Amino acid sequence: MQQHKIIQVMTLSLFIAMSGIAANFELSTGITKFDIAYKGGIDNIAFNTHLDEGEMGTFHAGEFWNQVWTRDGSYAIEQAAALISPTVSKGTFLYTAKRESYQGKDIAYQDICGHFGGWPALTDAVTYAPGVWQYIRVTRDVGFISYAYDVLENTLARAEAEVFDAVDGLFKGCSSFMESNSGYPEKYANNGDLVAQTKAGSTNMLHYKAYLVVAELGKLLGKDQTVIDAYLTKAAALKIAINKELWMPDKGYYAYIKDENGNWLEEHEGLGSAFAILYDIADSAKCESIFKNMQVSDFGVMCLYPQYQAWSNYTLGDAMYYHTGMIWPFVQGYWAWAASDKRKTDVFMYELDKCQLLYSLSAEGAKTGEFREFYRPEAGEPDGGGRQLWSATGYISMINHGLFGMDFQLDGIHFNPLVPDAFTEEMTLKNIPYQGMNLSVSVVGPGKYVHEFYLDSILQEEPVVPFDLTGEHTVKVVVGKNPPIITKTEKPKIQLASGSLITTFSGNEIVFRLESQQNFNLTLNDLSGKVLGTAKSSSGEVRLYRNNAMKNSLMIASWKSEHQQGKSMVYLQNSRF
Repeated sequence: MQQHKIIQVMTLSLFIAMSGIAANFELSTGITKFDIAYKGGIDNIAFNTHLDEGEMGTFHAGEFWNQVWTRDGSYAIEQAAALISPTVSKGTFLYTAKRESYQGKDIAYQDICGHFGGWPALTDAVTYAPGVWQYIRVTRDVGFISYAYDVLENTLARAEAEVFDAVDGLFKGCSSFMESNSGYPEKYANNGDLVAQTKAGSTNMLHYKAYLVVAELGKLLGKDQTVIDAYLTKAAALKIAINKELWMPDKGYYAYIKDENGNWLEEHEGLGSAFAILYDIADSAKCESIFKNMQVSDFGVMCLYPQYQAWSNYTLGDAMYYHTGMIWPFVQGYWAWAASDKRKTDVFMYELDKCQLLYSLSAEGAKTGEFREFYRPEAGEPDGGGRQLWSATGYISMINHGLFGMDFQLDGIHFNPLVPDAFTEEMTLKNIPYQGMNLSVSVVGPGKYVHEFYLDSILQEEPVVPFDLTGEHTVKVVVGKNPPIITKTEKPKIQLASGSLITTFSGNEIVFRLESQQNFNLTLNDLSGKVLGTAKSSSGEVRLYRNNAMKNSLMIASWKSEHQQGKSMVYLQNSRF
């Protein structure tokens, strides 16, 4: 038996090394059970990595779902896989977008289910958008931005033409991932045509997010402002429609579904509730109401509550009950992310603890170290497929985004940890691959307010690791339970002054001006860090000649004066060259 265990460990280590996972993540929270589950999550991602498929490899959904799914892959990439395995993340996006087309153009593939079929009963292919946006913020993959923009633009064009209802401003189609009979009342069973007439909260929220992502990608590509504004206008209109048509004041949360007759299905959906908070669709009062009214089981938030009694017979096979009242770890991951975003420590800790518990219950079975597809709410009994990709990333997201507070933006990693009282020791997460760096992060708590932030043992003004560092670096974040006391000093400090650099064009020159500053040094880099130009100003103005190296649409201008330093994105339209 002991020999078998050694062989099993050696085989798993070799498998991870061959899986495209770029780093040996090491988590130490001071509480062993959370560390074990984290390692198990990394192993599950390795298990679902297929390097022999697609251009760069792909992620499969799980042991029982051994294929590529748009929604499973995109959700997993947003939650954790973009950082853990960026190459396979990109390969998954390329694979899914090349499986389907609209008017001869690549679009995000719409997953198909057994009970309702595919498009237009299912319309959540736009899950592609949040996954893509996370991947781009983590990797700064300039070469992929244009393709991703085109795919999402085409995907939204199909949705607007075929499933958008201009009367109430909502998109039709099934709720995201809830695509089985058990996720709907009995009259919808095996009736995709009827489901296609409903309007789901989560799916409309995904379309809202997709509009915002396309607008952001348009900015990076230097698209005309009128194009960008058009997408932002559509996003704003959809947000208004969601709040008008789906918010239930008497219930204090968003309707699960607006049915074909315009009536609400009033069940409380875990995923849609998380999206409403994370995407800022719900204002502060609505967020508080959603948290207040969310019903959770003894093992975590449920995908849908209350459970449909018509689909509560567990002897009929999991496809007949798995979308009603069950606990899905990836939904827990998004709900915990929403809780950490709004600094709801108790809510966050509850889901983190319960998700780890579900992992441990899975490990008691015949197979060890796996996150199952879903769990039953009565006793946390593991159910569905084994080694589920997005179940693993849901838990890892809780650690990365919540406990360690990592927020990936184009300018770097922003840190804002949420550390519950249970974590009394200094926590570390080592071997984090980011850009050209290998990061080791430690967090000292408990608390929800950043008091001190150190980069390579040097106290920083802002809790940010810039994207353009290389090599080994250490981060230490000290958090506390009370807001930090800000001490005033008469001595001028170097401050990050983002947004104060003004960029204009004059003939073949780019002109930079710094507000209220005459003397400053400026460096222009591409996204790989290559220096494209440097200059020094004594008159408040710098001019750089636009050469062939500056044909990238997105560049980074860094400046430093006596009392300021900062970075700005510079967008150039290709038509200018």
